[in-house]
Amino acid sequence: MRLNLNIIYDELSDYDCQIIASENLDLNLRNVCYLPLEPEKLQSEYLYLTTAEKINEYGNINESISLLCLGEPKFDIRNNKLNVIFFNENLSEQSVFEKLLKIFEKYEDWEKSILLSMANNENLQTIFDISTSMLINPIALCDRYNTVVVKSKTFPEDVQGSPWKEAFEKGYVTDDVMENEEYFELNRLVAENNTPILFTSHLTFPGQIQMAARIPREGVPFGYLVSTDFNGDFTKGQLSIIYFIQDILNLALKNNYSMISGEQDLSTFFIENIIKGYDMGERSIAYLLQQWSWKVDDEYSLLVFYPIDDKVLDKSILNMLKNRIKGLSKSSFVFSYDNSIIAIFHNNNKESIAKDYSEQLQGILEITNLHCAVSMNFHNFKYIKYAYQQCGIIRNFSNLNQRIHTFDEVYTDYFLSILEEQTDLASMCNPIILNLYESDKNGKDFIQSLQAYLVHGRSMTAAANALFIHRNTLIFRLRKLEELLNLDLKTVNENTALMLYVSCLVATNKYNQQKVHN
Repeated sequence: MRLNLNIIYDELSDYDCQIIASENLDLNLRNVCYLPLEPEKLQSEYLYLTTAEKINEYGNINESISLLCLGEPKFDIRNNKLNVIFFNENLSEQSVFEKLLKIFEKYEDWEKSILLSMANNENLQTIFDISTSMLINPIALCDRYNTVVVKSKTFPEDVQGSPWKEAFEKGYVTDDVMENEEYFELNRLVAENNTPILFTSHLTFPGQIQMAARIPREGVPFGYLVSTDFNGDFTKGQLSIIYFIQDILNLALKNNYSMISGEQDLSTFFIENIIKGYDMGERSIAYLLQQWSWKVDDEYSLLVFYPIDDKVLDKSILNMLKNRIKGLSKSSFVFSYDNSIIAIFHNNNKESIAKDYSEQLQGILEITNLHCAVSMNFHNFKYIKYAYQQCGIIRNFSNLNQRIHTFDEVYTDYFLSILEEQTDLASMCNPIILNLYESDKNGKDFIQSLQAYLVHGRSMTAAANALFIHRNTLIFRLRKLEELLNLDLKTVNENTALMLYVSCLVATNKYNQQKVHN
């Protein structure tokens, strides 16, 4: 692996030495050698070890050459624009040379371990941990939607007063994490520079220095490396290492995009088979769930995120979405399937996904222009195949004016559509109820009263409250209906009650009114 003078200077921090070097972060030094006798043999890709006495006798040296000098030369090094580290203490050339060789060997081994992890198709977290092991400060990789994909090194327990507070609470950082002026300036600097940039937030996070470096994937912006000076300064050597990590991550993302998700392939394959209807066996399912401390008969719900126009989802959208969804609940499993994202939520804390996470879900859906289907809660993991079927039904019957759709919202429409495939819906109506709806101006009120009465377990009080009418008004309407139907509503059997309820649905369903009238 090639290094530069800044990295080497950091490695020599235990010595009394100084550095004069260019601002360039390129890694150009292949190895170390002694200064040759002939100046024409000097090459810019080597670090040359020498003494002040030899330099004083050497003559002019090209400014692209890098030197490590024992002692300070008599001439002004700064005016000569040399890249040089010089020692102020008395050391032998042999001991310094051996130290430099160990530095190059150390980074050579580091690079080999990174490349080996990539060759073995390790996941992105593993590659990231190895790649960032030479850094002082904790660091994270975020996608272009500011979602934290992976992080490495130890962050402080208290990140209050830093952008990491929001990042760890939500899994991503919103645009208003900084003052607008600083946020736009930071984004401008990152966009204009291929190398890492440092930014001091005087308004939002005074006293902290933020580092940011963009990560492309095949020429398209994927995201950013971000860090804060929690543990030490961002030296030029540290920035040079981050510059190298940028290239490593670009290569890793190019070679294997699936590493981003961090999904367990076996788990995903297993759950896909359950969704497809295969009997995977309860013991096998229990073994699968054990890794998340879940049980087969716990409570689960399933969410499907999908494009309304069946447009093929961009991979960067899929990745961002998976990480955002995972940020909603730690007790979830998220994976991509059939041009959509499936999220299985473990609901044993009795949370309501559609209600408790409505605001966060709306934000995610608006960013990605997607819709979300939410199944009913199930009390057996193998029933997620039915939950997935429910989400498929929702996709066909949902209201496009909203983004979050639950199964109970479309149940009636779907139920009536199934009936309509078999027969004319009017044939499923009690003729008296159908005639009442079509001919009597107050017929709709009577039918709604009957429907509410049946829904609320034939409770007069509950039905009246639901309709916002006086109890006596409800009693009057139901007695009138009993006369017309020639039956006692309090004692009708289940079949008759079901027929009456379906008759009310058909007569009043807004999607089938015209069909009934015809």
